[in-house]
Amino acid sequence: MSYIRDLSHDEIRSGFLVTTDRKKVWDKELELHACLDALCQSLHIRYYAAYGTLLGAVRHQGFIPWDDDIDVFMTRPDYDKLCAQAGSLLHAPYQMRTSYNSAFTADFAKLLDDSTSAIEFPDRPDIPQGMFIDIFPLDSVPDSDDPQQLMTWHLEQELWLLSTNPANLLDACAKGYELHMPLATAREIVTMPKAERFHLFEQIAADSWGKSTRVNNLVEEMCSHKGAFSRTLLADTTTIPFETIQLTIMTDYDTVLTSYYDDWHQPVRGGSAHEGIVLSPDIPWRTYLQEIQP
Repeated sequence: MSYIRDLSHDEIRSGFLVTTDRKKVWDKELELHACLDALCQSLHIRYYAAYGTLLGAVRHQGFIPWDDDIDVFMTRPDYDKLCAQAGSLLHAPYQMRTSYNSAFTADFAKLLDDSTSAIEFPDRPDIPQGMFIDIFPLDSVPDSDDPQQLMTWHLEQELWLLSTNPANLLDACAKGYELHMPLATAREIVTMPKAERFHLFEQIAADSWGKSTRVNNLVEEMCSHKGAFSRTLLADTTTIPFETIQLTIMTDYDTVLTSYYDDWHQPVRGGSAHEGIVLSPDIPWRTYLQEIQP
């Protein structure tokens, strides 16, 4: 079954050449989406098109012509449920890559197809690198100057750094940064295995769910300070054509897209966020890594 129309011919979309190779990548992405959709239905989990996938759905009724993957949001409670149960429900070639089952720490999960390649780290066979869907948790973020919300926010940022780059945080402390947790606690956390440190970060995010009116991906909020929107938008959804399928989006998609991209209506041609990744819908990533070894 093909999810992309006219899979065997190049075409021009929005002034951009979409090759048959790109269409094959898109087709595999939509196969992954079918797997994710079935998994979420079985677990009674709601998910929403996110980032470039939402933009493509609204503006192009499919993939942005120069994009090559699918992104989705889900609430922190649903995200934690998915990550906890997916391993027992998925069958080859699919797997869920998280910060607990790979050497790569990230604030999001990937649904992977092991029969494909999306090679980002050619020297890291310990990191699964099949083609993927990115699954981003939405967490509560501060919506006021409430001291409790702000304290939680500071602790989330510090726990994220302790999970991913503890040396930088401790160096900042040595230069005068005032931690919002006791320094002794931070030093103790640094001695923990990375998975345990990351669990502390995710636990405080889970405990904070629903305690503010705004949501965002936490690392997006930390890095860009853009993208937060009202949690009430999650309750009202609709479906929209996306290539040959129907995709679930928030009905007030304009507010969501504007929060991330400002004026999103006018296409700005650019590269994919995954430039430099070697993509193959035909070669398993383990085979690819073995073949390129000297």
